Amino acid sequence: MDTFEYCSTSDYTSPSSAEADSVLEYSEREALPNAAPIDRSLGLLLRYLGAADLCLARTDQLAAALWIAIKFDTPRACVPSRTLMAQATAVPAALLSATEMDILVGLRFDVLNGSMVSRE
Repeated sequence: MDTFEYCSTSDYTSPSSAEADSVLEYSEREALPNAAPIDRSLGLLLRYLGAADLCLARTDQLAAALWIAIKFDTPRACVPSRTLMAQATAVPAALLSATEMDILVGLRFDVLNGSMVSRE
């Protein structure tokens, strides 16, 4: 039987107020300039995964959803090619492209014009 040793709250030393202020100052000053695009990318990924039921998502669906998020919310110079994304995710490139198209159609993405539109 395992035994656990609990530490009391007196064992914990909190940082001084000067240390806490310097951490806060650092975090405010060093904010990521790409926070908004990352948030949009994750939002798009979660939007798809929520619609597709995360528990039933296949590897190719996860890889394609991630690729969509990267492609449409990052600067063009940073977007990986289909071949590179296929190598990184171990999903065949043709399957990755087909799954990407399925996701975009499911999201009502206007594939020909490259924009999100409502086709209702």
